[in-house]
Amino acid sequence: MLSQVELLRARHEKSVGLPPLEIGDLRAILARLKTPGGVLAGPDLLELLPLLASTRMAKKSLEGDDVPPEIAELGSPLCPFPHLEHALESALDAEGAVKDGASPELRRLRRGKETARDRIRERLERQAARLPSGDAPALVTLREGRYVLSVPVEHKARVPGLLLDRSGSGATLYVEPLEAVEENNALRELEVEEAAEVRRILADLSDRARVVLPQLTENWEHTGRLDALRARVLLALRWRAERPRFTEESVLELRGARHPLLLEARGAGSNWEAAAANVVPLDLHLDTTTRLLLITGPNMGGKTVALKTVGLLSVLAQSGCLIPAGPESVFPWTLDWVVSLGDEQSLENDLSTFAAHLVRWAEALELAGPRTLVLLDELGSGTDPIEGAALAQSVLERLLASGAMGLVTTHLGVLKAFAAESNGIHNASMVFDANLSRPSYTLLVGIPGESHALDMARRLGFPEAEVARAEALLPEAERDVRRLLAELREERERLATEKAELVDEIQNARERSREARDTLDRILKERAQIRARAARQARELIRRSEELLKQAEKDAALGKRSAQVSRQALLKQHEHLLRLEAQTEPRDRGAAPDDIKKGERLWAASLGREVEILREPDPAGRVVVESQGVRISLPKESLRPAPGVVTEHATVRPESSFRMPEAADASMDVDLRGMRVDESLSRLEHALDQAMLGGLKRLRIIHGKGTGALRRAVEEYCKKHSAISETQIAEQWEGGTGATVITLKD
Repeated sequence: MLSQVELLRARHEKSVGLPPLEIGDLRAILARLKTPGGVLAGPDLLELLPLLASTRMAKKSLEGDDVPPEIAELGSPLCPFPHLEHALESALDAEGAVKDGASPELRRLRRGKETARDRIRERLERQAARLPSGDAPALVTLREGRYVLSVPVEHKARVPGLLLDRSGSGATLYVEPLEAVEENNALRELEVEEAAEVRRILADLSDRARVVLPQLTENWEHTGRLDALRARVLLALRWRAERPRFTEESVLELRGARHPLLLEARGAGSNWEAAAANVVPLDLHLDTTTRLLLITGPNMGGKTVALKTVGLLSVLAQSGCLIPAGPESVFPWTLDWVVSLGDEQSLENDLSTFAAHLVRWAEALELAGPRTLVLLDELGSGTDPIEGAALAQSVLERLLASGAMGLVTTHLGVLKAFAAESNGIHNASMVFDANLSRPSYTLLVGIPGESHALDMARRLGFPEAEVARAEALLPEAERDVRRLLAELREERERLATEKAELVDEIQNARERSREARDTLDRILKERAQIRARAARQARELIRRSEELLKQAEKDAALGKRSAQVSRQALLKQHEHLLRLEAQTEPRDRGAAPDDIKKGERLWAASLGREVEILREPDPAGRVVVESQGVRISLPKESLRPAPGVVTEHATVRPESSFRMPEAADASMDVDLRGMRVDESLSRLEHALDQAMLGGLKRLRIIHGKGTGALRRAVEEYCKKHSAISETQIAEQWEGGTGATVITLKD
């Protein structure tokens, strides 16, 4: 499922992902359809329309030549019914009522009803006008579905007819005049026929749906599964999540992991970069040599958050969700998760905090095994420290023997010594910034932590005299341990600083190497331009010398001695120009090799010399080569067999060869959709090289809309490129925000 979510995310970024699948709970409606002859009401039939439309759109989005097989198979269970969908849309309005146009008969009946109503109302209004008008004039109204006159009681004798009702006060009577009885009956007959026709239409629609009920049920269940996949895709986009790797081995590794709810609390939906910057990433590694981490450190230092992050990301990943962590993260397949977090005391069940912890610890021991992930918070707490430490150590020993993996937090110093002396378990701590007197929420493996209760008391305004007295009361051994831990942290920080400086130096060296390659590329381009210009000039001089030779031959035919001398000189000059032309014109070195191997020596047309292959072609078709001690990235199409190698196309000559791309060779568009950022920037670099060498002034970069990550990467790259003078969003007809147009410098 993880691979499907990853592929669907890539399609969603190109605006070809799954459509929204907003379908309600159809279990009751589908169950009623099972009854033979059962007729669904209009609103119930209307509930089927979202299912039919979603099935059709989902099926379409999962079909096409560009759809990977792993995604295309998701559409196989879906069976659209466009005729049923059209029938429901044609017959029902937005409220589920049957439309007039659902059948010709229904249209005729409803028009007849309107005509009959108008005729009755008109007759009764004329009769009401003939009655005396007073405080309560006679009015036309409806009673029991029949048109009547509301008549003051004193005028009853003036309106012969049937008394259908009277007002609450008795002052008004509702009389159906005799002359309206027949027309009311006719109207009623039309209403009965209309109701029958409506039921017939609903029955017909219900029968159509009943015929395909098994497929409708499968569609409903499968669109639910697709909707769950789409939700995973949207979360992956929201969290910038990556796909972890699962292994059958006992390895759990997290790199740059962040708790999803912390990202949400920091506003990941609106500004992921800002949210990620405010959540300290978690890095850890567990394997067969380190199955458990014993995390110690101050309260509010992030120990519990670390446990929750590991547990939640493990469950999310095994449930088919990409996670907010680096793609190098690894999880073992887990069968059981045992978690004890927070205070679970219960007055109703007569459980204290310690008793509640005991229940969880016992569960951990019962389920412990190589496929168990254990996350225990505050192990050994809630009781006498000596007895709690003894019990906690026995739990740890049993977990280690079982092969379980996990994280355990504690404040008990005895357990730190146990972790330092035992195999399979290591101390770890949440780093506390002593200078700022606050935690940094960074996990540090290998060094146990301290509670820093006294430091925290100072930070929270506890009286200084009492804090100083507490420090004096600490046992000397405890003070020695605190001093030793402080020295260890300082040494680790010093090493970390030196490592960072070394990384900076390596980065600077790489930058200088890149600048050198850029300089070499620029020199090679300038040399190519000079050669091309020289070739054009040589051709022009040859043309002129040929004209002079022809004139000299004419003069020689006339016997002019001076013409003979000039002709000999021109012949020598012509031969010299041809030799110059041979040095600047391209030579046929055959086709580019199909299979390029590391260590092979080939001819680089753009460099005019042999090069050694250092890295085979990447997905973008770029090859890393070495020429005269300098590493260069070249397109594999520019490579040819080395001089002297015979191919089926030509025999390669050792003469210098160089050809500048013409404008027609360079494309004015480069399509980066569907690529990762590093791959797309490599393709863009190649396209820019071709555009500049081909003399293009304008290049359109197609990156798609999606989340905007690729567009931002392209914009950042273009801002730093020295050959680009202007960058702007493409016009609507060129792709709008899905493309960027750049202008190259002269």
